[in-house]
Amino acid sequence: MSRKIVFGALFIGVLVLVLYGLRSGTPLLVPEDPTPAPALTVAGARLVKHDPKGHKLWELEARQIATFDAESLATDVTLVFFEEGTTKRLTIKASQVRLEHRTGNIRLKGPIDATGEEFSFTTEDLYWDDEKKLLYTDAAIRVVGADFELLGRGFEYSTETGRATIKHHARLRFKEPR
Repeated sequence: MSRKIVFGALFIGVLVLVLYGLRSGTPLLVPEDPTPAPALTVAGARLVKHDPKGHKLWELEARQIATFDAESLATDVTLVFFEEGTTKRLTIKASQVRLEHRTGNIRLKGPIDATGEEFSFTTEDLYWDDEKKLLYTDAAIRVVGADFELLGRGFEYSTETGRATIKHHARLRFKEPR
């Protein structure tokens, strides 16, 4: 076979595939965008979650929230947890938040700064388990109180009991009295 016949057949084969792809609506060579467009995007948004008794559990304010089918993504977030719907228990600031619609679970991405009545802490990742009413992380954490500093890895905080626990490698340092 001559080269012209081989290249001609190859050209016709590619042309048929391209035309079939265009006609079927299925792109053959262009990959699909892996990130779907949000169903709704809101700037300057606030979400509030209530417990079964109607008390405010938490309030989330964000610069922007994009809502998809299974989750919402928020940026520049302040998340406030409440006790019995009125008293602020803990205020958390994070750069990004992912809220799962089905479970109510939340993943916060850092840097994260949290402030409560008795202590504050910083970390890079933080999760909210909505069923257990528990904040936790496996990342390094720094907890600061009025007279102590606690460093470690892994952390749990129950918003119902107010109890905080460092899971691994805890190092406690008391501050010098003034």
